[in-house]
Amino acid sequence: MRISALVAVLFLAWAPFATAQDWITPEYCDLTNTQVDFSSFPGLKKISLEQSASLIPNANGKLWRITHSSGTTSHLWGTFHANDPAALQLPKTTVQLIQNARVVAVELDPVFPTRQSFKRSVDPGTYFPDVDSNGLYETNRLREIIGPAQMAHINDRLDAIGWGAETADYLRLSVLAELLTNHPCNDFAAGSYPIQDSLIQLTGELSGARILGLEDPRAFRTKLEDPTNRALTFNIIRLYAQALNPDFTAAQQRTFFTLYQQGRIGLAMALDKALTQQTFGDERGEAIQQSVDDYLLNERNMDFANAVQSELEQGNVFVAIGAWHLPGTGGMIDLLRKRGFHVSRVHLPDEVWD
Repeated sequence: MRISALVAVLFLAWAPFATAQDWITPEYCDLTNTQVDFSSFPGLKKISLEQSASLIPNANGKLWRITHSSGTTSHLWGTFHANDPAALQLPKTTVQLIQNARVVAVELDPVFPTRQSFKRSVDPGTYFPDVDSNGLYETNRLREIIGPAQMAHINDRLDAIGWGAETADYLRLSVLAELLTNHPCNDFAAGSYPIQDSLIQLTGELSGARILGLEDPRAFRTKLEDPTNRALTFNIIRLYAQALNPDFTAAQQRTFFTLYQQGRIGLAMALDKALTQQTFGDERGEAIQQSVDDYLLNERNMDFANAVQSELEQGNVFVAIGAWHLPGTGGMIDLLRKRGFHVSRVHLPDEVWD
């Protein structure tokens, strides 16, 4: 249940594994009255997960204070990429920091700076490869690589958002990977409620802050369009397609959100990894997870840190990036400390203590 914020979503039905995505309902997606329920994860043991989480540096906490040697301060916030009202109810402390910030830095700024950039985003060539000499799109050979069960999840998703069954065979793989990063529960309020990251950006904008996108909105697709990154592309597709498994219950989803609310990010990450290994096997699951994390978390964290460092030296910056980016060796907290910043946790009322 990796949660990284990039754009909209997809899927479809393909016998004999087809399972209509009707199971993802507003009731299923409701994040009110949530609780941690490890019993909803058959085969996984709480004590083992907690032991794994204990090995992750900076595992607890959504909000962190960043202090430069000059004395200037900024803040780092781990976001939850969802548009459920429960995810949009930010702590008062967090809202005040956003409203008072000089700069609000988010993973990417999706606002189109020019008419040309908007036109480029809706050009069919953005989503589909060039046509061959017969005027036909060449298939992406996805079915040759992805297993039939996962292919069914992808097809089902594309169908659920109106793309049609055949689309999965022709979309650029980079586009498909990007689309899969957005959770289906965001569908219901899409266009009405922003995801938490966008709410933070808008709050900053309305309060007079300068918005800083930490990476180019096209960076993800550009990375995956590189033929040398084809294995990474398929691993991202595998991982996010599996997250659409209808066996993933509402109780499991609510457990992830509750862990986030409690600031137990490392435990949520350990649970995420355990599910990946349960699905793909320990060795293969570890390899898939590492491949995806090396790019989506570690490499991008380095890019984020490079993009925001000079602003942090000036101070009064509110950095909002996915919560998974904060903990761990190579996490944003670790990177900033290595660059000479003092980074300390700000405890929130609904969070657990270390």
